[in-house]
Amino acid sequence: MVNFSPEQFQDYRNRSISFKHLTEECIPILTETGKLIQNTFTDKEAPRSFVFCHDIIKRIRENLFFLTQSNPPQEHNSIPLQLILRSVFSDLIILTYVIDNLGNSDVVDAFLCANDLKAVEGKRTFAECEKEFLILCNKEEWTNFFDTKQAELSDTAEDIVAPFQSKNKLKNTTITEITKIAEYFKGKSELKPLYALLFGPFKMLSQVEHYANENRSYSYFNKNTAFFFQKFALSYKLVIEWLCKELEFYFQRI
Repeated sequence: MVNFSPEQFQDYRNRSISFKHLTEECIPILTETGKLIQNTFTDKEAPRSFVFCHDIIKRIRENLFFLTQSNPPQEHNSIPLQLILRSVFSDLIILTYVIDNLGNSDVVDAFLCANDLKAVEGKRTFAECEKEFLILCNKEEWTNFFDTKQAELSDTAEDIVAPFQSKNKLKNTTITEITKIAEYFKGKSELKPLYALLFGPFKMLSQVEHYANENRSYSYFNKNTAFFFQKFALSYKLVIEWLCKELEFYFQRI
C-alpha cells in the first residue's frame, strides 16, 4: 500500500489528469487519419501497406480509448495499464518504420511478408498445441481439424516465402524485431529522436511484461507511476501528431 503525503497525492492527481487529457487528444487525430486512408481507397482496393497502417492506427486508437475510460493508475490496475501502454509503443515503432519506407515498396513488401510469416508460424504452433492437448485427452479422432489447419498454414507460409526464394532470404532481407527497428531509428538523423521517444518507454514497459527478480519493483504501483504515465503520454502524443501529418502529406502527393 502506497501512502501519499498531501503534496504527493496532489502531484499524483495532477499527473493522472494530464495523462488522461493528453491521451484523449490523440484519439481524434488517429480517427481522422484512419478515415483519410478509408476515403482514399473507397473505390479501389487499398495496397497492403495502407491496410497495415490503417489497422495499426485502429489498434493504437482502441488501446488509447480504453486508457481514457480506465481509472487512474493505482494499486490494482497499474500492471494491465502498463501492458496496454507497451502495446501502444510497440505498434508505434513498427508503424513509424513502415511510414518512413512508404516510398520504397521493396522494403515495405519484405517487412509485411516477414511479419505475415511470423504470424503464420505462430498460428501453426497454436494448432500443434491444440492437437497435442486433444491427444492427451484421448480425443485423437478430433485431431483431423488441426492436421488440415496445419497443412493450410504450411501452404500459406510457402506462398509468402515464394517471391523471396527461401525463408532465410526473406528474413535476411528485412527487419521485424523491435530492437532492430530501434537501431534503424538511431542510424537516421531525422528519426534519431524516436529512439528515445518510443524505444525507451517500450523497454521500460517491457520490464513489466517480462518478470524477473531484478525488476520486481515494476510489478508494483509506486509514487512515481503517474509521473511516467504522463511522460509516456507526452511521448506518444508527439509521435502520433508527427506520424499522422506524414501520412497526410504522403496522400497529398499520390
